[in-house]
Amino acid sequence: IGLVAAALIAVAAYMGVSHNEKKNIEKQMAEELKKVVFDFDPEDIVKMNVHNSTGDYKFDLTKDGWVITEGNQFQLSPDKFVTIATTMSTLTASRILSEELPDDLASFGLEDPMTVCLITSDKKEHSIDIGSQVPGDDSFYARVTGGDTIYIVSKSDIEKLSSEEKDLKDKLLFDLASTDSINYI
Repeated sequence: IGLVAAALIAVAAYMGVSHNEKKNIEKQMAEELKKVVFDFDPEDIVKMNVHNSTGDYKFDLTKDGWVITEGNQFQLSPDKFVTIATTMSTLTASRILSEELPDDLASFGLEDPMTVCLITSDKKEHSIDIGSQVPGDDSFYARVTGGDTIYIVSKSDIEKLSSEEKDLKDKLLFDLASTDSINYI
């Protein structure tokens, strides 16, 4: 009888620990899912709108590539658009600062932020406001445009999303298809 009672207690303890462990894992997964800012297919993007310190820009994807439809005209970097699209389509915050919108957005650089808005072929908008750098940290404040949650996003992701005019310009000086066309230097 003692062995049976001990076995029952051991099984009950195991099930209790297992149940608590499962609850903790589920809670951790839910917390990690909250950090996912965007999750969409970057190949569905057909438009990009940007607000930054140099003004407002609108870009459309045509059969010939990206073209500026509004804003200063300049030679675009096609690679930068790919970088922005792929980074934003799977953007995950390193942590959540607040799930409630603070009264003072200026202290986070979110009063007049750089905004990147990607529009997919089904007309769905994925828009992020990028604020200032977190003091003493290599990350930045960000929020989904119009959202309440303030995210902390890594500096490397913010650099990839940076959409100032200088970032969007093509930096390629020469475009030579092959070295056969070079006669001398």
